[in-house]
Amino acid sequence: NLEAAYVGNSSTFLFASYEALDGHIHVWRRMSDPVASDVTDLNLDARDWVRISAFEDTVAIVYDFTTGPDRGIDTAISTDAGDTWVPGSLTPLDNYTSPGVTLRGGGGIWAVYHDVTTPDFAALTRKDYSGGSWSTPIDCSIPALRTGTFSDVQAVPRGEVGVLFVGSGTSFKNVFFATPMLLFSDDFELGDITAWSSSTSAAR
Repeated sequence: NLEAAYVGNSSTFLFASYEALDGHIHVWRRMSDPVASDVTDLNLDARDWVRISAFEDTVAIVYDFTTGPDRGIDTAISTDAGDTWVPGSLTPLDNYTSPGVTLRGGGGIWAVYHDVTTPDFAALTRKDYSGGSWSTPIDCSIPALRTGTFSDVQAVPRGEVGVLFVGSGTSFKNVFFATPMLLFSDDFELGDITAWSSSTSAAR
């Protein structure tokens, strides 16, 4: 539960989120004008995943939490480079885990999480920097492929985002990368980059 986000065009240029010994999410940040750093205790409890991303003065954290047997995804968003934080909810309490978030490219806040339903899938959603509601989640999985317990999201060129997730079929369990509109998707094995291509690939 340690992740960093670098911001190239802000005086507060580096953030790190982590789960501290008290069980709370803490955020460390580094400023250049004046040169300083500090740590903020968000007083929010995470279960397994704490992810952070930033663009200019907007910083977003997504994390999973539990209440009894149920799991959900919550958020903490700052629009003033980490001076203040607003907690929020991304999913209801049910069976959600493995969140990821990206703000790179100026296209808003994109978040992905693992929806452990039947069939389970990697769900992608978005909201504006200025606020508003999260969009209806997009199913980013590949037909006939069950996703695993890991998912992540990153900005890619032309304003798109890419979703990374673990997938398994009847006799394999690989890592897949897909864009929301499935312009391309690829699976690759640990340590093997030869499977990357620019064409759509079906589950093997």
